[in-house]
Amino acid sequence: MRCPHPDCNADIHIPEGLTADDIGVCPECGRPLDLAPHGTQEQAAAPTVCELCGAERIHRQGLCATCWAKVLQIAGAQTGSSSLSDSVINRSTIIQTVIEQLTMPSNGEQHRASSECAICGKVLGAGVIHYHCKCCDSYVCEEHFLTEKLVCVQCAETGAGEQIAEAFEEALEPPVRHGGFVVAVGKRVRAHSLETLEIAHDFTVKHSPRSVCQAVVAGETVILAGWRLGVFVLAPEDGRPVGEFHVPAAAIKEVYGTHEPRAGTGFNCVAVHADNVFATHSELGAWRWPIDTPTAGRPFLDDAIRNIAARHVGPVRIEGSAVFVAADRRVFSADASGQLRGAAEFPEDVLDFQAIGGQLIAVTCDSGRLLRVGQDEEKPTEVSVEGGVAALTRLDDGQLLAIGPRGALWRNLPDGTRGDDLGAASVGSGEVVMAAANGDVLGIVIRRTGDSKSRLVMWDMRHRRALGAEGGAEGVSAGRIRDIAAWRQGT
Repeated sequence: MRCPHPDCNADIHIPEGLTADDIGVCPECGRPLDLAPHGTQEQAAAPTVCELCGAERIHRQGLCATCWAKVLQIAGAQTGSSSLSDSVINRSTIIQTVIEQLTMPSNGEQHRASSECAICGKVLGAGVIHYHCKCCDSYVCEEHFLTEKLVCVQCAETGAGEQIAEAFEEALEPPVRHGGFVVAVGKRVRAHSLETLEIAHDFTVKHSPRSVCQAVVAGETVILAGWRLGVFVLAPEDGRPVGEFHVPAAAIKEVYGTHEPRAGTGFNCVAVHADNVFATHSELGAWRWPIDTPTAGRPFLDDAIRNIAARHVGPVRIEGSAVFVAADRRVFSADASGQLRGAAEFPEDVLDFQAIGGQLIAVTCDSGRLLRVGQDEEKPTEVSVEGGVAALTRLDDGQLLAIGPRGALWRNLPDGTRGDDLGAASVGSGEVVMAAANGDVLGIVIRRTGDSKSRLVMWDMRHRRALGAEGGAEGVSAGRIRDIAAWRQGT
């Protein structure tokens, strides 16, 4: 068909299966294709400058060629298409793209904290669309949200919507990310880059790593990989061994007699604090090595752990001046010298935990229950989370993030509630087994029951989509991943 506006009269290609209503506006002049009542043509004035950058030359729908290309890029990434036709991108698509990028609409079932519209009080129940205004951080109903300004009506009146314009520019110009995630898989340590979405480094380690993390040791940024009898220190740029914190055979014999850890076991978590390296091992318990004498490793909290005949020890976490170690149903706290400060007991074995704000937040092994206990509390309190929790991690700002088995995300948990609902990561088939955060991206390890391989999904939490078209929700197949940690370049 041709554009109905005489001063344009452009020849418009309508893809098979679409109508003029689907296209919406002329891709040349940007004006509506529908006719006004009584058969008269819509006489809307054609835009004269780009609505985003102010350039005088218009290319498509009120945007210059540069901004239009950016919109195509965003829309194409969201639909999974690498060659989206100009003619199928209309004004409503642009608006929806920005809404999804910046406001992340949800329904009443998806956000516990938003039960009523902040302006009119309308109940935002199941199936009622509402929006998150980034300016005032409130949730409002559809009637009180301005999609053209991307803010609620109250913020629009105060001019606060100008902040959204800056955010729109950021959405059109995606952030350049550095670093990524490092994983322990097989006999290798791999670094997956957020910049290229490919494997940046792939190191072969002498012994199969059980855990991995990035840390600063003696002023140098290194990768620490726990294995059966110690912790390897690897150079982050090429993976070459630059040191090792080893468990001497004499120390094993002295403490454990003839016992030696079984093949396949290893130090499952490593942390650095107060010039010491701490690590946990289900069969050797917790250990500590002075950084300046890596051969002088000794058991840490050995009496406390052996007194309960712990079958599972780990992880180890650092909070302030305290070192926390999980052992079966208990989490012990001590200073760096090993002086025991206290212990919290949970109803089931602890799978993972975090110490934050004077509280312990723990996930149990068998049921995935989320529990919290304060310093002066005797018994833990359960945090109600539908579907349970599979993993915990800390965000860059220190906040706690809980991940459900099917990818549900909750933030801000220490107050005893389920916290902020961040939607759900698309994890495809299988269930979440572990995760780590790097900036606004979450590295999620997914595994199907009985499957020997894992998948890594890098999930953009802000825009709620998986990074990398080739992986999509199914992620990158990577053998059996045994641990994941944030990998930051230049730190």
